Amino acid sequence: MRASTLLLSAALLVSAAARAEDAGDTGARLKALEERMDRVETLLRLFLGNSPIGSSAQGSTTSPPVRGTEAPSTELLLVRWSAIRQKCEYTECYRIAYTLRNDFSKPIKLIDASIDFSDLLGEAIFGIKLKEDVRIEPGSEVSSTGNYGINQFRTSERRLAEIPPADVQARLRVRAIVFGDNSRFEPK
Repeated sequence: MRASTLLLSAALLVSAAARAEDAGDTGARLKALEERMDRVETLLRLFLGNSPIGSSAQGSTTSPPVRGTEAPSTELLLVRWSAIRQKCEYTECYRIAYTLRNDFSKPIKLIDASIDFSDLLGEAIFGIKLKEDVRIEPGSEVSSTGNYGINQFRTSERRLAEIPPADVQARLRVRAIVFGDNSRFEPK
């Protein structure tokens, strides 16, 4: 059932955007195509069990201090985060801000990581892929902000801004880090 719902959602997104493309200019068509691809990738990640990305919620959420949510073998830490639901160009989205701290002894220049948001029972609410090109000196913090589209077909994603921040668990998932000297770190 879940797979068929995801496939139906992807088909609806593609067909709606195709209709919008017929009426728009090249720049608008390109932006619509990028947004469609992001949504399809999100649906695929959800279906395949990787970091969920997604849907709508009202209000804003700011994290309590984030402790103990990172993989134990990583020294890249999620310090704080916030999420605000807002209207984006074609749909609603979350404006999510997050701060990372590098506790490694080397500067970081690339990361492959995501943040998964869940409730206290571990039920997935929302997830984002982090920007890859970052420069974080040892002991320093870097903040980033981005807009992440809300999947209107997944009611669970609205919960990010509806439940109290203390009831949201934010987990940093680090798949790989490239340091300034081009050495790599991949947590087990």
